[in-house]
Amino acid sequence: MDGEIYVSAPGKIILFGEHAVVYGKTAVAGAINLRAYTKLSPTNDNKISLELNDLNISKTWDIENFYTIVSELTKLPKFNKFDTDEEIETSREIISKIGRFNEIESHKFDVALQTFCYFISRLIIDKKITLKPFNMSVKFELPASVGLGSSGAYCTSIIYTLFNFFNIPYELEDVVNYGTFGEYFIHGKSSGIDVALSTYGKIASFQYGHKIEILNSNIDFNIIIVNSKIERDTKKLVEMVRKKLENNTLVIENIFEKIDSISKASVEILKNSILTGLNNDDLKLLDKYCFENNNYLLELGLGHEETTKICNILSKYDITGKITGAGGGGCVYGIEIKKMNDHIKDKLYKELEKNGYNYWYCKLGAPGVEKHNVPPPVYFIKFQSNLVKYISFSRIMTGLVGFVGLGNMGAFMVKNLIKNGKKVIVYDLNKKVLEEFKGLGAEVAKHPADITAASKLVVTMVPEGKDVKQTFTADNGLLKNNQGGTLYIDSSTIAQSDVFDIAKIVEKHNSTFVDAPVSGGVTGAQNGTLTFMIGGNKEDYDRACDLLKHMGKNLVFCEKLGNGQAAKICNNMLLAIQMIGVSETMNLGIKMGLDAKLLASIINTSTGRCWSSDTYNPVPGVIEGVPSNRDYEGGFGNMLIAKDLGLAQSASTLAKTPTPMGSLAHQIYRILAKDKDYQKKDFGSVYKYLKD
Repeated sequence: MDGEIYVSAPGKIILFGEHAVVYGKTAVAGAINLRAYTKLSPTNDNKISLELNDLNISKTWDIENFYTIVSELTKLPKFNKFDTDEEIETSREIISKIGRFNEIESHKFDVALQTFCYFISRLIIDKKITLKPFNMSVKFELPASVGLGSSGAYCTSIIYTLFNFFNIPYELEDVVNYGTFGEYFIHGKSSGIDVALSTYGKIASFQYGHKIEILNSNIDFNIIIVNSKIERDTKKLVEMVRKKLENNTLVIENIFEKIDSISKASVEILKNSILTGLNNDDLKLLDKYCFENNNYLLELGLGHEETTKICNILSKYDITGKITGAGGGGCVYGIEIKKMNDHIKDKLYKELEKNGYNYWYCKLGAPGVEKHNVPPPVYFIKFQSNLVKYISFSRIMTGLVGFVGLGNMGAFMVKNLIKNGKKVIVYDLNKKVLEEFKGLGAEVAKHPADITAASKLVVTMVPEGKDVKQTFTADNGLLKNNQGGTLYIDSSTIAQSDVFDIAKIVEKHNSTFVDAPVSGGVTGAQNGTLTFMIGGNKEDYDRACDLLKHMGKNLVFCEKLGNGQAAKICNNMLLAIQMIGVSETMNLGIKMGLDAKLLASIINTSTGRCWSSDTYNPVPGVIEGVPSNRDYEGGFGNMLIAKDLGLAQSASTLAKTPTPMGSLAHQIYRILAKDKDYQKKDFGSVYKYLKD
C-alpha cells in the first residue's frame, strides 16, 4: 500500500552489573538482534487502529476519542514529566477510558494499548499534530516478560513510526524521551536503558543518576540466550538482596564492589575495540568476567537449579553461562568465543530442547531503531500465535526449512516434512499449489528471496539446470537475501557442470551447496522412502541428512560435489532402459496370450526382476496406486526422463564412454517428449506408445 511505513527496534540483554546497579554501581547491557516491528498503513475511514498480531489483540478508535482525553490530560500539571508513580497512575486513569482491550474489565495487555494512546495524545499536545487515520500492526521476534527488553522495543518502534508518519522533526534523543515515558506505563519508573539501547543500538554502560553512555564500538559477536522458564518476581528478589545488605553490610558491599569492577573492566575492553574490533583474547576476558559475575550472583542467593543446569549444558560446548537480569530463574546467556558450525549448534539446540528450554542465538551490539525501505521478512512469515511461545526469528532462520518446487515429487517431499513436524516455507510458480500448502500449515513465499530471508536450510527441486540457476540468481532469487552459512540442497537432476557453476556462486555468498538428486519416483516421494545421492563434503552431508531423513530411506554419501548427479544420471539411464525393456516384454507376453498380472508375478520372482516391473509396472491394473492406473497422469514425466537421458548422453560424450542402449532409450523418449499426447504423461506410458 502507498505510504506504508515499516520500522523495527532491538531488544536488549544485561551483560554485567545486575543488582549492584541498584546501589549506584555500573551495569553494562547490549542490544540484540531480536526485534519488535511496526507496520503503519494509512487508511481513509477516520479511525485509528492498533493490532498486536502475536497476541491476537486489535483495537480501533474514532479519531475524536483522542481529542477527548487530550482535553483532560492537559489539565494535569506534569503531563510531560512523570516524577512519581502517582502521576503515572493519574494519567493512566484518564487514558484508560479509551485504552482498554475489553471495555468491561481490565486486561493484562491494557498497558500496551494505553502506551499507544499516550504517545498519540502527547504528540497532539506537544507537536500540535492533526490526526489522520491509519492502522498500525506490531509483531515481535522478542518474547515478553523474560528480561529481554520487549517493552522498550515496543515503545521505541511505535514512537519512531509516529514521528515519521506525521513528519515530525526529531533527534534520537526525542525518541528516547518519549519512549521512556511510554515505558513508564508498562513497568513504572525505570532506568531508561531498555529504550536507550532500543533507540541507539550497540552496547551501553549506565549508573543510576548518570547519563547512559553508548559505547560506539564496532563489535559484532554472537551470544546464546536460554530461558529457564522459571518465573521470577523481580521486586521480591531486589528486596531479598536489600535485606542481605542490611544484615551483612560489609560482605554484600564487597560483592557489589567486585561486580562494579567487572562491569568497568568490560567497558574498557569494549571501548578499546572501537578501532580494532574484539579479538579472541578480548572475548576470553569477557567470558572470564561472565564466570566471575555469575559466581557473585550465586553468592547473593540468585541462583536456581534450572539456571545451573543450563550453565552445565552450555559448558559442554565451551560456553560459559551467566545469569542475566534479576536471577532466581529467568534467562542465562553465554558468549560464543569459538565459532560453532551449524552441526554443533544443532546438537546444542537439541539438548536444550530435550530439557525443555527456549533459546535464541543472536548477535550482540545490534543496530538501533531503523526504518525499512521494503517490508521486513517478519511480515510474510507467520510467527507463533503469541509471545509466550518464545520462538525468535533468529531461531526460525535455523529451524525453518525452505523448499522451492512443488511438482509431483516436491509436493510429497514437503508433505513428509510437515508430517514429521518440520516448519516449512515454500515457493512454486503454481499459485494454486501454494494455496494448498498454506492450508497444510506451510508458510508461503512470494519469491524465492523471501525463503532465504527466513531460512538457512533450503531444498530446491525444479525441472532443469537453467531453472535451478534462475532460482538462485534472479532479481528475487534465493541469493538476494542469502544469509552466510546457509546450506542449499539441490534435489533436481541437472548436469555436473551446472552443479559446479552454482556451487561457485553460492560459495561467494559464504554459503554451501550440495547436489542431492533422488531416486524412487513419486511412490518413494509419497512414502518417504526415496534414495538421496548426496555430493559434497562430510560435514555438509551430515547436516543435510538431518533433514533428508524425513523424506528418504537411503541417504548415500557420494563424497565429491557433483557425484550425486553422476550417480543419478547413471541410475536414470538404466531406469529408462529397464522401463522400455519391461514395456516391450509385457506387451509381447500379453500379445502371446499371457495374463498381465501372471506375467508380472513371474518376472518379479525371476531373473528379469527390476523396479520398473515390481514397483512401478507400466501395465494398467498390475499394481495399484501407480501412474499406469490413472492414465499415466502424475509421476515422472516423459519430458523429464528425456532431459535426464540427454544429460547422460552428454556425459558419455565427455567421458568418451559408449552407451548404445542409453542412446536408443534417449531417442525413444525424445519422441514421447515431443508428442503432445505423451509429453506430460508418466514415463511408463512408453508401454502404451509401443502397444499402440
